[in-house]
Amino acid sequence: MINMENLTGLNKTELFPYYDDMHFPRGFARSGYFTRRQAEILTSYGRHLRELWTEEILPENDVEKNFVAVCQGNKAAESEIEKAWVAYLNAIKQATSTLYTSYWNDTNDYITEHID
Repeated sequence: MINMENLTGLNKTELFPYYDDMHFPRGFARSGYFTRRQAEILTSYGRHLRELWTEEILPENDVEKNFVAVCQGNKAAESEIEKAWVAYLNAIKQATSTLYTSYWNDTNDYITEHID
């Protein structure tokens, strides 16, 4: 389980765990992009982190302010939770570019087949 001492200052969303079915339909843990710990952090805190990242809510303490600074590129990720979120953003980029690339490859194959 997540050590709460390291993540003090963040709201855990126990009643509403965070899932990103669009990018990771089999879940964070089974995606191959995250460690077990990162998957646990994203599931437990992801909803709150996403709200901070998208500026739906404002940071209320130093932990949240540091997290927002990392998201804005003003600071390097240092804490476990910041590193998990950076891994999440990088994984989304990889998953999205893979989908986009495979879509265009399929489209090009289709066009080539029908031109000949």
